[in-house]
Parts: sequence; structure tokens; C-alpha cells
Amino acid sequence: MTPAATPVVRSAARRDLTALALVLLWALGAWESHVYGIWAALGVSAVVLSAMVLALDGRAVVGNGPHARLWPLGVGAGLVMALGTMALFGPVTTAFPALFGDVSRLYEAFGDRGSVATMVLLPVIVIGEEIVWRGAVQGALARRMRWLPAAVAGALVYALAHAPVGSPALVLACLGAGFCWSALRGLTDSLPAAIVAHLVWDFAVLVVYQLAPSA
Repeated sequence: MTPAATPVVRSAARRDLTALALVLLWALGAWESHVYGIWAALGVSAVVLSAMVLALDGRAVVGNGPHARLWPLGVGAGLVMALGTMALFGPVTTAFPALFGDVSRLYEAFGDRGSVATMVLLPVIVIGEEIVWRGAVQGALARRMRWLPAAVAGALVYALAHAPVGSPALVLACLGAGFCWSALRGLTDSLPAAIVAHLVWDFAVLVVYQLAPSA
């Protein structure tokens, strides 16, 4: 190892350790949802952990893609994901009826979909979540593997980190949607594109169209 390479290696190792810490802290936040509620626990995790990422890495997590030209792709991806979610919901819950009640409980946990708080906080939380997952965690994976394995691994870790919430429906949503956002991030090298797709999907299935009535 040359002296010139040492700082680069140390920087990569620091980012890998940071990504591991983020995953563990996020899982802890998911567990705390049993005490504070899913909205508060994961919202605080998104805001606090994304602030930590930005303090450590700044704009390095954003990517180098042509962000301004990619936002329509993010909108389109989010809409396709939302339509796919709506189309698959019926067949999946017919095959696994317990998921319908689980989704109803999730909507109840998220609260009033039309409230001002939801409209204001949802974008803040989504941006923070993407900085953590498709920014720092995905970045650590992408340094070690190609974009497709990194997207698969990122989706698996993302889903597992939400498992402490105790909702199979949430884990499935994180697995499917997480893969789409990770793949978009990997293909475009643009975190903003993934953020836009995430925002469109969340607003579609949480605010505009409720898949199942609240429990």
C-alpha cells in the first residue's frame, strides 16, 4: 500500500463503518416504534441520521448524475411503482389475507393522511431516509460490487432494518420499493432522482390512494 493510497483506504473504511452504524441505529429506531410510534421513531431516525451523514460526507452522497434532467425519470418511476403497488395489492392480499389487516394497521399508525403535519413532514422524512439509505448505505455497497448486486443487497438490508417494527407488509414494501430506489440510484448516479421517486410513491399510496382502510 502506497502512502498516497492510505488516506483513500482510510476514508473508504470510515464510510463503511458509518454505513454499518447507520443500519444498526435505524434498526434500533424501528424497534423503538413500539414505544413512540412508527411515524415518530422512523421520522426522528431519518432526520438525525441524515444530518450525521451530511456532516460527515456532505455532497458526496448526492452522486454525479445530471440531477436536473433526471427528475422527470424520478416522477415516472414513482408513478409506475405506485400503479404496480395498487395492481399487486389485491392478488397478494388474496394469497396472504393476514397482510390486508397488517396494511390497515400501518395506515392507522401513520395517522391522518390529509393533515398538514403529514404534508410537511413526509418530504423531510423521505429526503432524510434517502440520504441515509440510497446515499450512505448504498454508496458503501456500490464501492464493493456492481450496481445490480448492490441494489439487491441494499434492498435486503433496508427491509431487514425495518423488521423490528413487526410488520410483514412493511418489510415487503421496503424490499420491493427499496430495490427500485436503489436500482434507480445505481443506474443514474443521482440521489435526487431516487428522492423524487420515493416522494411520488409515498404520496400516492399514503396520501392520495389508501390501499386498505385503517384498522
